[in-house]
Amino acid sequence: MAIRAAKAAGALGVEVDLRFTADGVGVLSHDADIERATGLPGLVRAMTLAQLREIDFSATHRNRDRFPNEKVRAPRTATACQASFIGR
Repeated sequence: MAIRAAKAAGALGVEVDLRFTADGVGVLSHDADIERATGLPGLVRAMTLAQLREIDFSATHRNRDRFPNEKVRAPRTATACQASFIGR
């Protein structure tokens, strides 16, 4: 949501937080705990990507009408970060 809003506002860049799932996939998530965004308890690191993708990350957001049923993102660049992180 925030990345799309920043792009629409003309931002030249954004800062993101990358967290790893239980199955080692890098996802974009500001919080380690998903409760603030979803209303559900849980930690990103304790859930698989498949489990996280079942959850609406816009559930408690004030702009949920503009971004309904928002899913967690696992961008290709996150995969590159994952490989270098795990490879150490």
